Amino acid sequence: MAEIRLLARLGARGERRIEAAAGEPLLEAINRAGLPLGQSCRGEGICRSCAVQVIAGAAALSPPPPIERRARGLDLVGGWRLACQAQVADPAATLVVWHPSWGEPAPPPEGSPGAGPNTPAEPRDTR
Repeated sequence: MAEIRLLARLGARGERRIEAAAGEPLLEAINRAGLPLGQSCRGEGICRSCAVQVIAGAAALSPPPPIERRARGLDLVGGWRLACQAQVADPAATLVVWHPSWGEPAPPPEGSPGAGPNTPAEPRDTR
C-alpha cells in the first residue's frame, strides 16, 4: 500500500497519513481521510475542484489522462493533478499532497519527502 501524507492544518489533527492501494484514485483516499475536497462533477474530471498539488511522489501516480491534460488552468508541471483522475500506480511509494482548502501546511522537516524549494502554491488560472 502506498502511503499518502495529506498536508492539512484543519483542527487538532493536522497532517494526516493514509494508505492507498494500486489503482485507487487520490480522491477516494482523501475522502477516506475526511478532508474537504470539491467534486461537483462526481469524479468525471471536468470541474477541476478536486485539483491537489502533489509535492512529492508524483511519479508514483498514473500518467495524466487526456481530460486532465486539457484542463484549463491546471498546472501539471507545478505538480497539480485532479484527484479524481490521478490513481496510485506504485503501491510502495510515499506521496505528499496538499489542497488550498486544507490550510497552509507547515514546512516539511529537512530530509523528508517534500522538503525543498517546491512549496504549495495556488493553481494558476490561464483564462
